[in-house]
Amino acid sequence: MAYLREAAGVTLDQISDSTKLSKAFLSAIEDGRFDELPGGVFTRSYIRQYAAAIGCDPEPILRSLEPPPPAPPERKSAQRDTPSLLVRFFSIG
Repeated sequence: MAYLREAAGVTLDQISDSTKLSKAFLSAIEDGRFDELPGGVFTRSYIRQYAAAIGCDPEPILRSLEPPPPAPPERKSAQRDTPSLLVRFFSIG
């Protein structure tokens, strides 16, 4: 992302001064080392601030940080080892 910042004519020092984010965090954002950021809402906020400073949309990056949706639960086989309660109820009697 450094090329986007450079194309915008903005330095890391300028972004750091305007956002009060450390250059280490800004560099981590540029290099995609998001695990080096504080995490949670702070990571999202830092990415938004960086993107705003260089005039970019932060949403593609933020979406890439979202965990994948959970896998659907495995469906059990329709056959059962024991008869259902309903079948047992009607068989008695």
